[in-house]
Amino acid sequence: MRVLMDASCLGRGKTGNESYVRGLLSGWEQVGTEFPELELRPAVDAGARLEGGWQPVVLKPGGFGRRNFWNLPRALEESGAALFHAMYWSAPWVKVPMVVTVHDVSFVRHPEWFRPGEAFFYRTCIAEVVRRARMVLTVSEFSKREICEVWGVSAEKVMVTYNGAGLGLETAGRELSPRSEGRPFLLSVGGWHPRKNLVTLIRAFERICERGHDLELHLVGPKTWLSGATERAWVGSRWRERIKDLGYLSGVELDQEYRQALGLVYPSRYEGFGLPILEAFARDCPVCCSDIPAFREVAGEAAEYFDPEDAGHMAEQVLKMAESSDRVGALSGERRRRLGLFRWEECARKTAVVYRKALGLGRDNRD
Repeated sequence: MRVLMDASCLGRGKTGNESYVRGLLSGWEQVGTEFPELELRPAVDAGARLEGGWQPVVLKPGGFGRRNFWNLPRALEESGAALFHAMYWSAPWVKVPMVVTVHDVSFVRHPEWFRPGEAFFYRTCIAEVVRRARMVLTVSEFSKREICEVWGVSAEKVMVTYNGAGLGLETAGRELSPRSEGRPFLLSVGGWHPRKNLVTLIRAFERICERGHDLELHLVGPKTWLSGATERAWVGSRWRERIKDLGYLSGVELDQEYRQALGLVYPSRYEGFGLPILEAFARDCPVCCSDIPAFREVAGEAAEYFDPEDAGHMAEQVLKMAESSDRVGALSGERRRRLGLFRWEECARKTAVVYRKALGLGRDNRD
């Protein structure tokens, strides 16, 4: 039975969404043979790069509205798929059975982080998709609780499929390129969006520099909507020459940043998961992050935590991570242990179980 998955985020720099889709596809390549009754086909924009031997359904050109509300439903009909795997709002009125992945409900909890009308659009469309979907996939127990509370969804309808460890180890076994400057650096990975809290990070970094620490801060991620406050904080910082805007990176470049950084600083106010934490752990990169439920669920005791609204506390905890080699070494084993709990193969396997349930193929002891 054919399953069409919305993979139209591939190649469009959609950070966490793209990592999720790529990870799920890579996991399926490992476990798909366990489910010979299912044929997974990704729906992608023309020119999107796909690793492996996938036979994608290529969508006709179009912007956001045409892609989600016309091209995807048409592709679904023409593909003969028995099930559609939607991402958030995609194709809310498809005629075949549907499952949907919802990473978080930030548009409900924090509408102030979205452009005028955007949060209302997301709430309306995604609520309808969740209502019509036979099953809902999400990436953490925290997000499951949020989904059930916000939309009154029964716990039995929501399946947690944890993300895997992110990118492959592209630079394993070979020498890293040297940094352009000699300063050690802290790494931040995420778009310039209000919930990523980069303004507070910049303020914390300024305090670190004012204490005499000769460090840099590398900001990796695209500029997004409502990024003005972050840009103003960056441009106006007296330590701007030490704050490097690297933009969107992928592959070897991002891998090298993780491997050479003193540590990852992840100051988000709200997340459904936190893929950069696992990406850092996969490279034995220390992590200092916000004390929020999703990050505690992912990182456990393998990270240092700070109050995301307190620049002073953030600075103290980051220095604790950067300056204590004994503490960093002691957490290395715990980072490896946490990694073992999050695997794309298991994400794909649980997703396949959800597909089977949605298609009425009976009980499955793999859930």
